[in-house]
Amino acid sequence: MEEDIGSLIRRVEALSIQIGGMSEAEKISRLDGGSLLQVFRKVRATFVKFGTQTQLAEFESRYSKIEPLLETNSLDLPSAAKVEIVLAAEAFLLDSADLLQKLNNLKNLGDQECVPDLRQKMKAIRPIQRVHMQQELETAHCQQRLNNLVDLYNSTLTRLSQQLYFWDAQLTQWETRVDKSLEQK
Repeated sequence: MEEDIGSLIRRVEALSIQIGGMSEAEKISRLDGGSLLQVFRKVRATFVKFGTQTQLAEFESRYSKIEPLLETNSLDLPSAAKVEIVLAAEAFLLDSADLLQKLNNLKNLGDQECVPDLRQKMKAIRPIQRVHMQQELETAHCQQRLNNLVDLYNSTLTRLSQQLYFWDAQLTQWETRVDKSLEQK
């Protein structure tokens, strides 16, 4: 399979050179090992042997689209098509150049003095991290206990308030009864 992939890479290089313009002798010397159609047939056989069904189906769909182009020996592109290819890739090339420039600018960040000591500093920080994690667990436990105590306090106060309200209502009723009985006498 690696031989087939290597052969495909050589074919793609040959096609790119062919698009750029070469003599017929140079083209044939670059296409050693047969035509592109033969290489794709080898790749297809390899997929059948080792590939999964989804990979094979994807390869088949792509292969069926380019097979007519591979059967013809003339893969020359007109100049207008070459210009279109270059113009279509222009945005990608500009974006790639911009990203490479940003990467080059970030290169200086790795050369600072603090980066080489990073491993030693991380070793010193690990015990502090462990203590911090332990304290977070203890804090979570204390917070849970506090929440439980506050809930218990609130429920106790609610019950006590209800009891006091009930007693107040009872006393009011008794006082009303006593007042009525005293008035009747």
